[in-house]
Amino acid sequence: MSDIEGPQMAGPLELMTTQEAAALLRVSASTIRRGVKRGRLRAMRVGRKGILRIPRGDLMALLESQEDPAL
Repeated sequence: MSDIEGPQMAGPLELMTTQEAAALLRVSASTIRRGVKRGRLRAMRVGRKGILRIPRGDLMALLESQEDPAL
């Protein structure tokens, strides 16, 4: 037997709406959408209407990386 473990599955990806992300960063929802459009925030479109969802981990990393999360 080997002491090396295989890759571990990450937990479920927590996705936030633009409104939730805006509240977390204390900016407007349009600022979040602008950040996604400019490529500063990663997002995915979900459902038939293609509603944006932003990974919570990306938002937390943005908060930790800078004091003013200017998108």
